[in-house]
Amino acid sequence: MITWRGVAALMLMAAVFLAAAYLGSPVMTAALLVMIQFPVWSLLLILWSRRVQLEQSLSHRAARHGETVYFQLRIIQKRWRPVAMLRLKLCLQDENGLSRLRRRDELIMPKQPVQQKIKVICHRRGHYRVGLSRLLVSDAFAFFRLPAASRSRLKQQQVELTIWPRPLPVRSAGQFLRTFDLDSGQHRQQHQDDVDSLAGLRDYRQGDPLKRIHWKLTARFQTIQIREFEQPARPVIMLLADHRLPEGVPARALDHIADYAAGCAETFLQAGQSVALSDYHSGHRQAVTAHAASQMEDLLWLLTDLAPGEALPMETLLLREAEQGGAGCPVCVVTAWADETLLDGLSLLRRHLHPVLLCLLAGAAEQGPPDQLQERLAEDDIIFEWLPYPDMRNTLNGAMFS
Repeated sequence: MITWRGVAALMLMAAVFLAAAYLGSPVMTAALLVMIQFPVWSLLLILWSRRVQLEQSLSHRAARHGETVYFQLRIIQKRWRPVAMLRLKLCLQDENGLSRLRRRDELIMPKQPVQQKIKVICHRRGHYRVGLSRLLVSDAFAFFRLPAASRSRLKQQQVELTIWPRPLPVRSAGQFLRTFDLDSGQHRQQHQDDVDSLAGLRDYRQGDPLKRIHWKLTARFQTIQIREFEQPARPVIMLLADHRLPEGVPARALDHIADYAAGCAETFLQAGQSVALSDYHSGHRQAVTAHAASQMEDLLWLLTDLAPGEALPMETLLLREAEQGGAGCPVCVVTAWADETLLDGLSLLRRHLHPVLLCLLAGAAEQGPPDQLQERLAEDDIIFEWLPYPDMRNTLNGAMFS
């Protein structure tokens, strides 16, 4: 490929050639021969030095959106020549091939390998491919520019990257946790010192209460033995991420629903509760259960794939969740659409003594929840959280910078 500088050089040589032919001057002819050598040698050198070897890697294959991921790029030239220059284009593409982020650089190819460390920040959840989409090598005069690797080869060498949702805080989640003991009748204790529920013995660890020491076995084995007791069963919180969107609401709202659902799950797990996250995409239930904060990544994987699709009636979905969780299980719904079907389903759950938390995502222009909605939820004793639309700064695609 000839650049604009190469075209200008050819036009200048053509002008010198016409002048030499018209005047018949040996000086102009010599000047023409000297000028022809520059593009010829540039083309030969670029053809000689275009073979390169690529190495690409990521610091993290999965990260929450807004976090920094480092992209490592190493380019090794097999046949080094000092005139070679690199022109590369780095892209972050989603599953549909749409480029979210782009970055262009132009570097001089030294004798040592070229190493680039680039920060990649993406604010959109999903599965992506990161890597070079174009790699061109140019001569020192920038007359010619040729691909150092084909686009199909570069596409095959791209690295997979998953961007998880970022948990956003939900203020009513703490209030929802405090209602379990009174509402569902389940008393959760950290340890139940009852001989009938003895689970086993273990060695003493600093901080263990003295009343749990087994004195007889301690005297026998000459090491302090501690009784361990079975912990009472904890209710599993059924968390439902609704993928339905009202008409006119952009699909970007699903990213916010995933963020707030992740925030609820993180709050529940940090409080020692078990969470079963469900999504009914195209009528099929997909569920992941987590019993500890270390299993939070399993929930994030499911929320990453949250996508719009056909939905069953909300009352049917809530009844299915209540059957999966059992009698009196707490139910939390994160949605952007509070229609009559949803409200009737939540009222039915409250009549069957299920603690209910409704997290409703506000529209971009809405300032507060309707008064009629708040009155109805208060009558049914449903805990309600009005989720503000996140700041527009979080809706940007992201950035790439060194």
